[in-house]
Amino acid sequence: AAIACICGIAAIVISQAWWLFAVGVASLLAGWFYTGGKHPYGYVGLGEVGVFLFFGLAAVLGTEYALCGAVAAGLFSCLIMMVNNIRDIDEDREHGKCTLAVRLGESGARTLLIVCCVAAWAIALLMCATLWWPWGAVLLISGVGIPVRMVSSVNKRQFRPALPAASFQTLLFAVVLAVSVTL
Repeated sequence: AAIACICGIAAIVISQAWWLFAVGVASLLAGWFYTGGKHPYGYVGLGEVGVFLFFGLAAVLGTEYALCGAVAAGLFSCLIMMVNNIRDIDEDREHGKCTLAVRLGESGARTLLIVCCVAAWAIALLMCATLWWPWGAVLLISGVGIPVRMVSSVNKRQFRPALPAASFQTLLFAVVLAVSVTL
């Protein structure tokens, strides 16, 4: 338990998500008062409620919060590859390289590109807004022309502007996320 506390405190200090400290304290108190204290809630029919709140919601949503950044970063990185693979779809098909774009066809690959782009931006916006309201959201939204340019360029088969736009989205997310965590 001591190692878990030390790791949790270190993560909070590094991320500066101080509200997680309150969640950790509440979780520790919930564990203690399940069977401890003068009136343990585990003995009055509230054990399931405590378990639902702290082993369910707090644990899973806390983990989800941490993973959201990874999901957004992964999706932004995939967009770079997807633009490249849509650009090369004809050559890849000719040479027997079965990329996802080849398997889906150009229309399906463009649709997947849009879906991944929307998902990445929605997650990124949620994270940055949550970390530094409202300025994290404002900073990220200021770059909304980038995915519009990327998708529009891909749809016109103009890949020279699409590839840098796809790459820049990843950088923009990383910078805005870092600023939002810091401030």
